[in-house]
Amino acid sequence: MAKYANKNFDPDILIINVVFNDFNGSFGAKNNPSKQRFWTYTISDDTIAIEQRPNPASLDEGRLNRLFKSCATGQYWYHNLKLFRLRGQLSKLWRGAPKKDAPFPKTTEKESILKYKKQVDGAIDHTIRELKAEFPKKRIIFTLDGLRKVIYDNQAFDQSDLNWMRLMLFEACAENDIEFIDFSIVFQQDYQANRKPFEFKRDPHWNVHAHQLVATTLFDYLMASE
Repeated sequence: MAKYANKNFDPDILIINVVFNDFNGSFGAKNNPSKQRFWTYTISDDTIAIEQRPNPASLDEGRLNRLFKSCATGQYWYHNLKLFRLRGQLSKLWRGAPKKDAPFPKTTEKESILKYKKQVDGAIDHTIRELKAEFPKKRIIFTLDGLRKVIYDNQAFDQSDLNWMRLMLFEACAENDIEFIDFSIVFQQDYQANRKPFEFKRDPHWNVHAHQLVATTLFDYLMASE
C-alpha cells in the first residue's frame, strides 16, 4: 500500500495505521485462504521474512456471490440474514471441517498468543526496515489502535493480553527513528472524560466518534510539528 501510494501520489508523509489483528494477519497465508488475498510474510524459525504476494484466485467470489451482492435484496440476504455464512457452515458439516494449520490462535489468551511473539517481531522488524530503505526521504508515522477493552474496564494497559504487541511496535519505531502515535493513551483520556465507546454496537470498527478523535489527534500532531 505504501509503495502504491508513493508511486501514484508522491506524498510527503506516510501515515500507517495498525490495529491489533494486523500483527497476526501479517503472516501465515499459506494455510489460510482468507489471508491469501493480502500481501503477507512467511517467517521461518530464525525470523527471516519472505514476502508472499496476493493470490489472484482468492479474490474470485464466484458468480453466485457477485449476483447477490449486485442488488439490494441480495445485499440484505448476504449481510443481514447471512445466508452465505449458513451455506458455508452446512457445507463444512457435509464435507467435514478441513484440518487447519493456522499459525495464530483465535483465542486471546496471553499464554497462547505469546507463542508467536518471535514471528510477530520478525514481521514488524522486516516491515519497518523495508519502509526505511524504500522511502529514505519520506516522513513515516505509525499509529496504533487503542487497547479498548482495558480502557472500558478502567485497567492499566499492562493488564491487556495485547499490550506486548503495542510495546513491540513502539520499541521498533523508536529503534528505527520512526514516529509513533499511541491511540491507547488518546482513547483512554477521551473515555475518562466522555464515556463514549469507539466502535459500533455490532461492529468492532471505529465509529464516528473514534474517527473524529483520530482525525483531530493527527491534525494537532502534524500542525505542532510544522
